[in-house]
Amino acid sequence: MPIQDRLAFDTRLYLRLDTKAVATDLASLGFEAKLSETEIDGIYPERIWHYDHLPEKLSTDPDQLASTQAALNLKSQIYSTPPEAKRLILLVSPPDPKLNYRESRLDIALVENHGGEITFNAYGIPASWDETRVLNYVRQFQPLSDLNSFPLEKSEAITTPIPRTFYSQSDLESAAPRYLPLPNEVWRQILSGEVNKRCEDLTQQLTPIAQAMLSETLTAKTGSDFVKAGAKAEKALMRITGFRLSGEFSGCGLLNSEISSAASGFVTLQREKNGICVKIKCPLCGWEPTEEQLKNMPKSCPGKDKDGKVCGYIPKSG
Repeated sequence: MPIQDRLAFDTRLYLRLDTKAVATDLASLGFEAKLSETEIDGIYPERIWHYDHLPEKLSTDPDQLASTQAALNLKSQIYSTPPEAKRLILLVSPPDPKLNYRESRLDIALVENHGGEITFNAYGIPASWDETRVLNYVRQFQPLSDLNSFPLEKSEAITTPIPRTFYSQSDLESAAPRYLPLPNEVWRQILSGEVNKRCEDLTQQLTPIAQAMLSETLTAKTGSDFVKAGAKAEKALMRITGFRLSGEFSGCGLLNSEISSAASGFVTLQREKNGICVKIKCPLCGWEPTEEQLKNMPKSCPGKDKDGKVCGYIPKSG
């Protein structure tokens, strides 16, 4: 486990959000970080998640600026859909070792504007595709899209949602698989409503968990307190679903529950050059555990000062 990393489920971001938003994001985390052996042409159908709203709070951390810009641009493309029109939108994220993104992600949104009322259904689709395949997929769709004037390079593709607007009465759901070819089972799960239903069902199940987590974060004072609240919610998610989760596998970030209970007392959240990171160190002397020590954390800090005196700090339990 890395000694410092960004959190996949950062409970500090939910302090002013409602229970449904927390439950929805926790359900999305369950599907995104789920370990799945079912793979069809590089796509993991069981891990696709549905969303019909965009994040209320976006990260300002330096390592998340591209993701934040992509979310803002996606919002712009969705809500600029002309009256009585429909829009198919593709946004991609290739693997990026620098950002610890170990797999690709495709976001596909189906948007409709009826009389000025815009609704959309969007899907996060994890894939094992490499960067070349992701960019080729973009370049196949781009000539058919509204942005067909120039090919997008990687740096542009990850922040540029690509729209295709339909002004006729054509059925968007029947057109989407033709414009964005994916395995039949993937489109079946999306268009049949199967993905929507499993996400809605899990969100409802997680509502009381989200309420409990929000209550804990209101009294949280330290980074360790926020991590413990997140770990409880993630463990409840795994207990309810039977999912095995891995932040490392998906690249979505470090799970709170991947930080051992012994190590949690040494957790701080601090700003590094790449953003807010989890840091496991003694708050008194600055001792940091090795990877081996993380597996069997001592109950008190073994760090020593320059005179060889042992620190002995004992973190609060609970």
